[in-house]
Amino acid sequence: MLGRRELFSVQLRERLTRKGFSEAETDAALHRLQTDGALNDQRAAAAFAHDAATLKMRSPRRTILELRQLGITDADAQAAVSTAYADTDECALVAQALRRRLTGGITGPAHFRRLFQALVRLGFDSDIVGGVLRAHRRGSETATGDRGSD
Repeated sequence: MLGRRELFSVQLRERLTRKGFSEAETDAALHRLQTDGALNDQRAAAAFAHDAATLKMRSPRRTILELRQLGITDADAQAAVSTAYADTDECALVAQALRRRLTGGITGPAHFRRLFQALVRLGFDSDIVGGVLRAHRRGSETATGDRGSD
């Protein structure tokens, strides 16, 4: 199971339990894997945070929450996120997430609201999201000569 991707000890425990292994067998396997270094929650948290920042374009705040839900301690979650987002500007990350969702410009107030809600669900601060959306809309209006409004 660990050959495909990094797993958290909680995830591996759940999978072994579903496969019918007893609690004692599961505990022994987890202990052996942790001792051998094959199972490492800190390393898994770092991989998770890296993917959240670069592939999924989620905010640091949401990534920390997701790591906590996976059973990672606050300190380990914070350390993983600090490393993964060290060179990341949140405005640039919001703009990148916006570009991924747009095929053209922002077509109207309803489209603006949908984009705003989608980006806030990724965990970004609403002030940052609003600023990036307004800047994008202004840039599109300048390029096309449009003068739409919210």
